[in-house]
Amino acid sequence: MLWEPLHDKQGSADPTRLALIRIGEENQVSVNYELIENKTMHQNQRMSLGKAILVAGIISTFLCGCGDGVSPITTGSASISDGKRVVVSITSDPKQDPQAVNMGLTLAGFCVEQGYEVAIFFNVKGVNLPTRDFDPDFQYGEHDPMAEQLKTLHGKGVALHVCPVCMKDLNIPSEGIIDEAFVTDKPKLFAALGSDTMVFSY
Repeated sequence: MLWEPLHDKQGSADPTRLALIRIGEENQVSVNYELIENKTMHQNQRMSLGKAILVAGIISTFLCGCGDGVSPITTGSASISDGKRVVVSITSDPKQDPQAVNMGLTLAGFCVEQGYEVAIFFNVKGVNLPTRDFDPDFQYGEHDPMAEQLKTLHGKGVALHVCPVCMKDLNIPSEGIIDEAFVTDKPKLFAALGSDTMVFSY
């Protein structure tokens, strides 16, 4: 059972204590307990918890299924180790929502400065950015041009993954991807993920 009331020392169930889940080491789902002092929140908390359990279970199963035979990814200059990891998922179109895309690139740079291993996953409309056809002078506000930011991040060891499914949907050929990025696949992408990986989406 993934959810159950926490029992007190006398063995009575206490409905004000709810189980919260997390994905721990080895991609296994474990259970923690937290006291919910406001009893009127019980129903909403239980409903939200059920959704969280479902999502976490799917993620855990997917990661376990993709884990065999996956080696750390290499980008030509660095490999992702078991240290602190960050994945920045960029789904926004850089021309339609440049602020969101620029923030994703900026955060990736901040994470590198803080000692994190960083991978950027360009998917959905985000695949339009790491292409040879993208305007090299396009920028948001006073920030550096996005194409220049990609080169800078790559030089700092950031892996630039591009989704092949999204490329196909938008008719972007593999030869249209810039040299600093690469067409990713499941082993390469999931090698960048771990039980303690932080993921940001823009």
